[in-house]
Amino acid sequence: MQRKILTILTLTLLLLNFSACIESPEQSEPTTVEVIRIVDGDTIEIEWPNGTQSTVRILGIDTPEVHVDVDTTEWEGIDNETWLRQCGHEASNFTERWISSTVNLTFDENEGKRGYYGRYLAYVELHNGTDLGAELIKHGWARVYTEGDCEREDQYLDHEDDAQTENKGVWSRA
Repeated sequence: MQRKILTILTLTLLLLNFSACIESPEQSEPTTVEVIRIVDGDTIEIEWPNGTQSTVRILGIDTPEVHVDVDTTEWEGIDNETWLRQCGHEASNFTERWISSTVNLTFDENEGKRGYYGRYLAYVELHNGTDLGAELIKHGWARVYTEGDCEREDQYLDHEDDAQTENKGVWSRA
């Protein structure tokens, strides 16, 4: 009987210890993570403080594809696939230049924590407080992804309007 109780207590302690090590992206405070790799302009691979790795899609934006077919219907006034693919590479390069080895992830209460492909959905902020998604839009390398309920959508749409008006990035060929 004592052995059974000891076993149950040991397993309980192990479970509590394990659950404390799992990163909880449910928190509303920004979480600092290490950037392992830039997948493309709007997707990064990260390592949580506990050592586990995940893929994060920058919330509220979309950059042109570099690894799959480009869909011109998603880009207002742009119908050249070759141009969009080139812009996808430019967006990836932009992210690579701007991002540092660690970033802060902030989750949006209006959105789910994970998207359709199982990736985390988060705002990626540099340590100086710069919103990487907003910068991609301002420079014309991203469009606003309007199919969710992103709390920064209005702000992002203003940036997109400015980038289109100023013919920046993708919009320089519109």
